[in-house]
Amino acid sequence: MPRLSRALAAVLLVVPLLAGCGRQAPFFAPLPPAALGSLSVVSTPAGAAILLDGQDTGAVTPDTLESVVAGTHVVRVVLSGYAAEPESLVVDVTVSGLASAAFTLQEIVQEPLKVVLLEGFSNVDCPGCPELAAVLAAVMAEPGHGLDRVLLVKWATNWPNPLDPHYVANPTDNWARLMTYVSSIMGVPTLFADGSLVGTSGVPPTVEALSTLLDGLLTQSPGFAIAVDADVSGTSVAAEATLTSVRTVERAGAQLHLALLEQPVVYDTPPGSEGETEFHWIMRDFVTLPDSPLPLTAGTPVVRSGSLTLNPAWIQDHLYVVAFVQDPATLEVLQAGYAPVSAGLAALQSTRSSPFTASSQPTGGSRP
Repeated sequence: MPRLSRALAAVLLVVPLLAGCGRQAPFFAPLPPAALGSLSVVSTPAGAAILLDGQDTGAVTPDTLESVVAGTHVVRVVLSGYAAEPESLVVDVTVSGLASAAFTLQEIVQEPLKVVLLEGFSNVDCPGCPELAAVLAAVMAEPGHGLDRVLLVKWATNWPNPLDPHYVANPTDNWARLMTYVSSIMGVPTLFADGSLVGTSGVPPTVEALSTLLDGLLTQSPGFAIAVDADVSGTSVAAEATLTSVRTVERAGAQLHLALLEQPVVYDTPPGSEGETEFHWIMRDFVTLPDSPLPLTAGTPVVRSGSLTLNPAWIQDHLYVVAFVQDPATLEVLQAGYAPVSAGLAALQSTRSSPFTASSQPTGGSRP
């Protein structure tokens, strides 16, 4: 045998001897069985997500969580629109035992959003009225000032032009509303927000001033909402207002008003001296319902109905009904709501995106 081969054989013989000399094979003790238990979680109503120690388990009630490590745990359930009672539970899970947790879910009642009512008094020969119209257009196009939060009614005065077509079309209601605020109106244009004078009578507010004022008013909590439904019924508009409250609302004697508005009203030629051919949220008919809807009780809707006159000359797809509750003693407008009279989706969508969208159907200068 060659010398190199004999040396290699000797090495291979020595290595296993050394490996086995004084050594024992390693011994691994088996793992103890896991200390686990189960947890049953239920809720009324069902369908709530189950959270264990702050982690979403992926299960929903009712369900039993298996293989929960024995010990103390915090259990919560979450369901959108509901508050859990109790908010959380501390449970002790024992080895091979079944712990339980039960919750009652209460529906969270959302406070109705405040809807501010703007009322503008103007005339087709009023020098400052185009400026007021521009301010209103700019503010109502701002985020958060859409028709779901801010509504507008434009009233016409009989001066400087006594033949203002919007006044002549309904002098009775225009004059009556003017008399409601007569102590505050020293000129036109004049703007009111929820029954209070905005700035100075006869002077349009700035965009910044009106926007800031609205933001403050919109933080109020009226406690009730007004849903409006309006349908053409022959030569009239049948309007229904449903008031729903989340808490008791007093103000006994407050009045519910319904206003039929046309938006927009467009002329081929300016009807006045200021060059305006397009007018917005013009009052066409107005009614005060005889029975006060207040006070309100939480969860008990109050429904009031009224009828408004319909003139066939008005463009039906441009008609809306605004309902609002006003305290006759203080003139404060507590809440408002609106609905289109017709189901003209195109008109409704364009109006909602911009409350001052121009009409594609201009009308003549003799428009009533």
